[in-house]
Amino acid sequence: MGGQIFLHSAPGRGSHFWLTLPLEIHDRSAGFAAWNNILQGKKIAYTACNEANAQVLHRYFSYLGCKYKRFMSSITLAESLTKTESDGNAWDLIIISAGRKSPCPTELMQNIKTMQSHPKILFLHELSQYHQFKNQMTETFDGFLSRPINFERLTNKILEILDDDKPSSTPALVDETTI
Repeated sequence: MGGQIFLHSAPGRGSHFWLTLPLEIHDRSAGFAAWNNILQGKKIAYTACNEANAQVLHRYFSYLGCKYKRFMSSITLAESLTKTESDGNAWDLIIISAGRKSPCPTELMQNIKTMQSHPKILFLHELSQYHQFKNQMTETFDGFLSRPINFERLTNKILEILDDDKPSSTPALVDETTI
């Protein structure tokens, strides 16, 4: 492979190992080109349970061409939903990313379901919680996606949920136990 292995050791002080490998840098932009602006014109609001998840979602949405906004809590999201609906600028999709120890924000999701604009809801949570939340699918949210997520899984799930040909009472569901 053309790399090198290095060692530095001193009695009583320990050893340090490191290596070098020449790796090619691939231009990943061509792979994302097929997804560019696939959600143009859609508006997505999201909460993220931590900064790392927020950065991943932000990066994904920037490729997809949609308008998006992060809300720091369910409370600020709920306030915005009321305001944007009264202004006629309702969100198309709400993504709620909950942490491992976070409960499902059922009350928030039920309030969203009663809104006149009928935004869709995608719930991101741990795979271990899938069976617990599966029963709430139809009345509480439109789709569930377990972490870790990747660009293609997230995009396909969003497209599935936003498919206007499907009635909103039919949940977009992938059996996460097979993934």
